[in-house]
Amino acid sequence: MVLRASEHSWRPYSTGLSPRLLQSRTMKMSVLLNTYNRADLLELALTSYLIQTTGDFEVVVADDGSTDRTPELVEGFGRDAPFDVKYVRQEHEGHRRAAVLNRGIAATRGDWILFSDCDSLAFPDLVELHAAHARPDRLLCGGYVRLEEAETAALTRDDVLERRFLERMTFARRVEVWRKSTRAAWQILRRKPRRPHNMGLNYSCRREALVRINGYDENFRGWGSADGDVRERLRRIGVRPYSLYGRALVMHMWHPVEKTKTPDSVRRNRVYASRGEIPIFCERGLRKISIQGGSQPAPMTAIPSSRSRRENQTPRWGLYLSSPAGRCRWGAGFRVSNLRKR
Repeated sequence: MVLRASEHSWRPYSTGLSPRLLQSRTMKMSVLLNTYNRADLLELALTSYLIQTTGDFEVVVADDGSTDRTPELVEGFGRDAPFDVKYVRQEHEGHRRAAVLNRGIAATRGDWILFSDCDSLAFPDLVELHAAHARPDRLLCGGYVRLEEAETAALTRDDVLERRFLERMTFARRVEVWRKSTRAAWQILRRKPRRPHNMGLNYSCRREALVRINGYDENFRGWGSADGDVRERLRRIGVRPYSLYGRALVMHMWHPVEKTKTPDSVRRNRVYASRGEIPIFCERGLRKISIQGGSQPAPMTAIPSSRSRRENQTPRWGLYLSSPAGRCRWGAGFRVSNLRKR
């Protein structure tokens, strides 16, 4: 059952993936942000979606058991946002990003899902660009730039609302974006194995494709490799990377190194990600959430947007991601045409 934040209570939200549930969605685009104990950065990240060039989407915040003010922040933000905001949460039992993202995926209503993080500021045209380039057989891979510690500490909510954070796109950072964009285009053209990276802070694909591969593999615990595993399994059903590295951008805010990013956990996940034959459908993924006796469904609060309250209706689209094979266009003026049919 979904509750509105104004009811000031929490109840379980069923994340079963029955055909009836899948057919009940009315949106095209959902933005999925994962977070854990970074309320200050999350506030800035959420604010960046208030300045998007399109506003017809929803935002789902997937919380890996934060103990700070994250729940109150999301509820307060959702009351005044011009789009719908949902909040899903699981108890914290170590770094379980894959598991909480599956809960987030199950809660989305969009036909397309744009993945990002609590530490990433969305450029104003991020959602619009992902939507414009979406095709059923595309995994859209966006780009990013990194902020230094001092730059992040100086950021304010007004800087985001008034777009002053864009002034940090220096010439050197633009060159770096162009370099990454060119490299990604070449990797896709050459069909280089396990490339390009679909960074978890900026990529999108069709929700139906994620359901077909059973979402994220929850055997990944700790930092790293889970997004690449999704990319490889999507390839096996005909969904291939498409570069938006030079066009659809986020700004990654500085934060201390993830505590779970230890040599052992990184090595363990890399070994598992490079296993011989990666199955299309992972055993520990979306589907098990609805199995009786399995993982319990995550509590969710659906926070009605101000627009929804005014119009008494839900938005009509969410987050576009997917593409047909064929002509590809890259950022920074780099273009490749007439690619071999996949």
